[in-house]
Amino acid sequence: MDRLPLRERKKHLIKEAIAQSARELFSERPFSQVTVAEVADHANVSVKTLFTYFRSKDDLLFFEESNFCEEILAALANRKPGSSYLEAMQGFLWDLIHELQGESILGSFPGFHTSMTIPELQPRLSLLWDRYEGLIAEQISKDEGFEPADPEPRIIASLLLLPFRQLTMASWRSTLEAMNPSKRISTLEKWHSRTQSLIADGIRMYGRK
Repeated sequence: MDRLPLRERKKHLIKEAIAQSARELFSERPFSQVTVAEVADHANVSVKTLFTYFRSKDDLLFFEESNFCEEILAALANRKPGSSYLEAMQGFLWDLIHELQGESILGSFPGFHTSMTIPELQPRLSLLWDRYEGLIAEQISKDEGFEPADPEPRIIASLLLLPFRQLTMASWRSTLEAMNPSKRISTLEKWHSRTQSLIADGIRMYGRK
């Protein structure tokens, strides 16, 4: 694979340095209390340079928003022969539950940050889920040969994402994060079984190879 030109590599490193600085500051203080100027200073760049790479402070937070969707798409594409989309997602979610660290429920989703659920960012988070749903529906439609106007791929994608969306809800996260970690896992295991059984009656036969 050809390497990127030096100029492009430098630009990538600068953008990643800015994003990393933002992640560190957002982890230390609430999103609303961190300024763009502080992020720029932390990354050793000017505010003007920061805005060359990111249009807003929101963009700093959502910089890696595609990561989680890419993992979901990979789980669906690489499902075992004979497995459905739902079964692939059941395994993916089960693994995620057992990788939860400390109190960071949302932080266990690649590319997500707990600040994403604050009220002023809800419209952006909703757009993120809508984008995920569209990409998953696109893959399902391609795999299954659905017609462009067929509603099934979007409905399937929406159902597959429902458990993940519930995990990002502030009320549900607060309940989980208030628990002892050992109890949290057992609660999530029961929740996983119940959630998947509720969804299964509607979509379990889709996507079998």
